[in-house]
Amino acid sequence: PEGPLDTGGGLMAAARLFKKDGPFFLHNVDVLSNIPLDGLMAEHRVGSNRWGGEVVASLAVRSGSSSRQLLFDDRGLMGWENRASDRAPAGTHRARAPVGELRRWSFTGIHVLAPSVFQLCSRAGKFSIISLYLDLASQGRVILPLDVSAHDWIDVGTPDRLEEANRWAASLGMAGR
Repeated sequence: PEGPLDTGGGLMAAARLFKKDGPFFLHNVDVLSNIPLDGLMAEHRVGSNRWGGEVVASLAVRSGSSSRQLLFDDRGLMGWENRASDRAPAGTHRARAPVGELRRWSFTGIHVLAPSVFQLCSRAGKFSIISLYLDLASQGRVILPLDVSAHDWIDVGTPDRLEEANRWAASLGMAGR
């Protein structure tokens, strides 16, 4: 009734529908890719074992130039940056001071989440999942990057990208499915 809740608000509104007995995928509906999800889950589990109970999510990310990028360091997500058309930072948010090398990644909209995200979230209503991730990073929780740059990925958010997605699907023999 209150309208779209964004990814974070939608996830929390649907919390009662999840089994919460292990990590799960959250996948934006306007994204197409050939990213192997079983590989993402395996990498998330490896990262979770390495960091213990501090890992809340692993995000599929890509290299490349995007106006909006997530900032990761040796501990995981620590902020975001929005660059203007001249590539100068138009806005930056850092949830904590960087630890080690800073890396910029473009987010694909594909996440692997630990069920602990439901207990750790104090937000309600409409909110971005990235805002939640930054809240958790500021509290010492770990959000890991999983590099999927080697795979095809399309955000079908405009008519031009929809045409691109249709051409890609046709090249794979998936047109009309």
